[in-house]
Amino acid sequence: TLLLNGCAGLTTTALNQLGPAREGTLVLEPTLPEVQTEVQTPTPTPTGGGGEAPLLFVSNRNQDGNTDIYQINPDGSGLGRITDDSATEDYPRWSPDQRHIAFVSNQTGQYQLYLMSAEDYQVRQLTEHPAGATGPTWSPDVTRIAFVETDSASESILIVDAETGLEVNRHDVNLRGLANPAWSPQGDVIVFSAMVGDQTDNRDIFSLDLGDGSLINLTNQAGIDDRPDWSPDGSQLTFQTDRDGDFEIYTMRANGALQTPITFDPAADIEPHWSADGSLIAFSSNRQGLFHLYLMSENGSNVQVLAPVASDDRQPRWPPKIRSKVEQLSFSGGIFEDTHNLFVVAVSGAQ
Repeated sequence: TLLLNGCAGLTTTALNQLGPAREGTLVLEPTLPEVQTEVQTPTPTPTGGGGEAPLLFVSNRNQDGNTDIYQINPDGSGLGRITDDSATEDYPRWSPDQRHIAFVSNQTGQYQLYLMSAEDYQVRQLTEHPAGATGPTWSPDVTRIAFVETDSASESILIVDAETGLEVNRHDVNLRGLANPAWSPQGDVIVFSAMVGDQTDNRDIFSLDLGDGSLINLTNQAGIDDRPDWSPDGSQLTFQTDRDGDFEIYTMRANGALQTPITFDPAADIEPHWSADGSLIAFSSNRQGLFHLYLMSENGSNVQVLAPVASDDRQPRWPPKIRSKVEQLSFSGGIFEDTHNLFVVAVSGAQ
């Protein structure tokens, strides 16, 4: 069974609501291949620091009663399972430098954070948080990971050291049912969803300023707004909402303005995630009955299904764009007017 942590109100009934198709709906009917009973574990290929990393997703493709983490390229090639155990894995998240994958697993009986090396797929447990952990999101500088407690009544966002798992900060926001935090590319804001009061069928998306702790309700609409995700430049957010009667994907500006639907299908379109160059959005949808991965342009056009099989594929996550780290600067200068030498200096001003 696929775990839907933090998706309060995203019930089977809500997911299967089929309203009338809107004008301009693009309906895809791919021929589904037979169930794949075995997907090979990929041969480790170094991705940190170079190469094109694959998309990550979770699936029950192997019909073993649990979800595992898989990888696949945008063209459908390179499919491989990268976790294979008796536990349930969820919420895979690339680190900004593509060197690690954070995810949650109930290997110990309680959901905790784990880190997988992208070099050799070796896994280590990162947290032993007494209330469990779910919904990890990396800081842009790769040094920290934020998450919420597994308890659905969580009212705090916890931040731990990405190397040791030790808590470095906690933000109490006095909202119930926090879920699905997403750290902004600039590093100053975390957005997340939370229940409005005690209404399980009413969730909004909030932004938390990590500097002064201020909180802003970005959506403030009746219905379930969830799974916020940042555009690569931090100017926009995409999210899922059932405010129109069924789950669709919307975009909005980072301040909550111009909330605009970009999918128009009677099925449930959920879990959007922007590609590193901002040109594509991956999402999952049950347009064919089961949940499959889809790709579309950032405005919702050119929808394509990605490697559908007779199983549920969920939570697509693009690899991030690796940002160059400036460590040194070069300059020319000299004591005398007609003398110039070349110097190299660390950005800290030393050496």
